[in-house]
Amino acid sequence: MHKLITAILFILISFSACNKKPSASTSFYYWKTSYALNNFEKKYLQDNHVQNIYMRCFDVIPSAKLYEPTAVLIWKDAPEKNINYIPVVFITNAIFENVDSSEVSSMVNNIFQLTQQIFASQNLSILEMQIDCDWTTSTKDIYFYFLELLAKKKIIVSNTLRLYQYKYRKDAGIAPTNYASLMCYNMGNLKSANTENSIINLKDLQAYTNQVTDYPKPINIAMPLFDWVLVYKKNAFKNILYSCPNTSTYNWKKIKENQFMCIRNYLDTSCNQYFYNAETIRIEQISKQDWLQAKQYIQQHLSNTKNEIIYYTLDSAQIQNYLF
Repeated sequence: MHKLITAILFILISFSACNKKPSASTSFYYWKTSYALNNFEKKYLQDNHVQNIYMRCFDVIPSAKLYEPTAVLIWKDAPEKNINYIPVVFITNAIFENVDSSEVSSMVNNIFQLTQQIFASQNLSILEMQIDCDWTTSTKDIYFYFLELLAKKKIIVSNTLRLYQYKYRKDAGIAPTNYASLMCYNMGNLKSANTENSIINLKDLQAYTNQVTDYPKPINIAMPLFDWVLVYKKNAFKNILYSCPNTSTYNWKKIKENQFMCIRNYLDTSCNQYFYNAETIRIEQISKQDWLQAKQYIQQHLSNTKNEIIYYTLDSAQIQNYLF
């Protein structure tokens, strides 16, 4: 009898192990304008068998010529071995408000050719490409047409997907790509000086994802691995900083726990930013506890059909803050 019970338990445990979903693979976005990794980052990639790095190659912004690339990636280090590099191009949505269908084909060619040049400089071929664009209902048709033409380059094409596009998919539409990367961050209104934290919070995450059925396209999950400083002038959003000024000096007056007002014009050397009198900043960080709660919620409530988590962004300080 004892042997029979032991055999049954062994079968049940084996069955459970066989049906247990494997842990999601780890990937990273790389969003700096120059590619250079420190020793910690290189070792982390190797030790954790990171498969993919989604490389921001450049941004496409409006110009007098309709659009132009900016912040083009510079390779200071060679690509790491055994890692798949996937180019990402950010396109400002305003471009699709002004471009017409006759101009889309040349736009696709120009963007693809520049991306090829950036990757070819490191002997990397392009098998896959991701487009990052915060499209709207008024631009979805022309943007989706852009994606369709890009797919004719015979590559895998993916798109970033904001939470509001995920929830209100009927209005936003489903992009004609192979898969989407759901961005589980930037969910608050960062342009409002009254927002407490615009990176991630569980309440907003639940509001966007509860009572929503599985997305009708394969998705993976992108999670925040960053903090930032938001600058405001007369309560109007000005810009984002990824390094913090020294708020302990006499140049600053504390308003709230994470908000400060500049009380005189000065150049802050710690973040290389000139601040003006009466400008305010909000320092946004995520506690590790809140971050882990959000991650647990995402893993339990969102169908990560590609079984991949992309962390934004690849940075040793942030990795040590959140992944250890």
